Amino acid sequence: MAVQHPTLDPLIGVWHSRGQVLDEDGATVVATIEGTDTYEWLGPTVVHRADVMMGDRHTRSLEVIEAYDADLGAFPMRAYDDEGGVDDSTATVDDEGCGPSAPQALTPRCASRTTVRPWKAGG
Repeated sequence: MAVQHPTLDPLIGVWHSRGQVLDEDGATVVATIEGTDTYEWLGPTVVHRADVMMGDRHTRSLEVIEAYDADLGAFPMRAYDDEGGVDDSTATVDDEGCGPSAPQALTPRCASRTTVRPWKAGG
């Protein structure tokens, strides 16, 4: 029997994202987020492009989500933003969906303290 690993298939597509960035206390809203996230397969990896307004700042980023690493129990990721930032992190998948397993390493748009619930554009 083959070992089943989590899949990123449900992420694939164009999504309209809207939410809030919360401060370290997990309650104080420091910015709102609204924009578009696009996920597409590139061989065994997923390419994620984000184009969002974070508060009054327009930001764009590109993230590469690698194939599932069974030893890590997660998907390795590397993100590049439009200010020259590069962040390495991992993501896990559970019944709630896909989320970061190292939120301190992620940009605010992806951090677990960010309450973003994407939905399909036009849907």
